[in-house]
Amino acid sequence: TNATGSHKLPPYYIYEYEHETVKKYLKNEESVIFKKKGDGWENDIISNWYNNVFINLVSDHHQKTETIGKVILLTKLYKEFEDDMQNDNFEILFFPPSAYTILQSL
Repeated sequence: TNATGSHKLPPYYIYEYEHETVKKYLKNEESVIFKKKGDGWENDIISNWYNNVFINLVSDHHQKTETIGKVILLTKLYKEFEDDMQNDNFEILFFPPSAYTILQSL
């Protein structure tokens, strides 16, 4: 979600097997983005989510709300993939590892 709570991103569900039983429990399957796990899945999935899902959804929201300015994504995940996620309008800030235990309860 954004800082004001006015834009919430859909869950990004990563699955391993073709017939996942979790889908049958969803009330609205269209509100979830699914991605099948493959070889080298971490880099591929994280880059795919950031470059194709996050940027597109946030850009669409900015266009609809006529918002301008740089977007900052705060995350604790995968600083080693930072090179795959370069964009002039978006910046990624990584929490230090010491913050993980504090954030765990959130």
